[in-house]
Amino acid sequence: MSPDPMLAACAEALFASDLSARCQPTEAAVASAIRTAVGAHGGLRGCAGAVGAAYGDYPETAAARMRWARQVIEAIYSPAAVAEATAIGAGPPRPRAGLADRLERGRQA
Repeated sequence: MSPDPMLAACAEALFASDLSARCQPTEAAVASAIRTAVGAHGGLRGCAGAVGAAYGDYPETAAARMRWARQVIEAIYSPAAVAEATAIGAGPPRPRAGLADRLERGRQA
């Protein structure tokens, strides 16, 4: 199964952010870091460029940071994480940009 493009883009933006990989960020901190990184790098393509530059300049640390970013994003935004949060009573699923079908189902309920 191929990775969700939105999750991959979020991981790239988190990678390009100033958020430390040594912290256990909250969902709000992750969302803020992603917004800031996307703005600072001129969009998602700029974040992807920052990831590429980091792999070229610092390959020994870039792989570990991307693993961290993907783990954080998967823990917060993956369909399984959303389903688990909903099952334990944390509220309705959080909509993600680009998932029109989930938004539409929310409007119909």
